[in-house]
Amino acid sequence: MWYLISAPDAVVRGEDGRDQAIEDMKTSLRAAGEAGIGVVEYNWYVHRLKEGYYEEIDGTDRIGAGYTAFDLDHEVDGVRVRDLPRPDGVPAFTRDELWEHYEHFLREVMPVAEEAGVRMAVHPNDPPAAISRGNPQIMGSVADWKRMVETVDSP
Repeated sequence: MWYLISAPDAVVRGEDGRDQAIEDMKTSLRAAGEAGIGVVEYNWYVHRLKEGYYEEIDGTDRIGAGYTAFDLDHEVDGVRVRDLPRPDGVPAFTRDELWEHYEHFLREVMPVAEEAGVRMAVHPNDPPAAISRGNPQIMGSVADWKRMVETVDSP
């Protein structure tokens, strides 16, 4: 059995309320362990670049079957997805800042997950674009994943 959560904006962005949000997540992990939920999957995004997804219908090989496609050059209101600006109210971050926030989260949460008997599973940045609406994504490459695994010594 598994459960999916999204890391709160305050945690991802390192904003006011981060510590309380992390405490709330720890409480949820303890409850998950007590309920027998063995895996908690979570997302780590400043912004998920979902604007580039669209439905493609194949009229030849798959005889009308649809599938989801993604294209950084897909246009939204005349702007290519790769060039979309940050949403209003979302600050700009560097990769280093986002890694600092993520490492803080991992160091706080992973020991609690282990104690609760819960495995944590971060979803890769989907799509794995390096930039999403003006901010870096830090879970989109093999190097990022190695860094994450090496941050906290945990099974």
